[in-house]
Amino acid sequence: VLEDSAGMNVDAESGRVDPRAVLENAGIDVDAESLSRLPSADDIESMYGKGPLVLGLETCQAFRNAVRPEDRLMAPAGMSAS
Repeated sequence: VLEDSAGMNVDAESGRVDPRAVLENAGIDVDAESLSRLPSADDIESMYGKGPLVLGLETCQAFRNAVRPEDRLMAPAGMSAS
């Protein structure tokens, strides 16, 4: 078991963080009933995949060529709850 940058235990073999640990790290007290309703790490991985997915890296140079640096904006993208 390793520790990630947020201080949560990460399974060394799978690279997964226990969903309960994520909630507890956010200051949420997880009781037995709530714990029984949490998806498993397998369920989460089957829904969202394993690790981050970055699309569009092949278009970076074209973007740099087409847009002046002072006109570029940086913002997060993805699900609103992520």
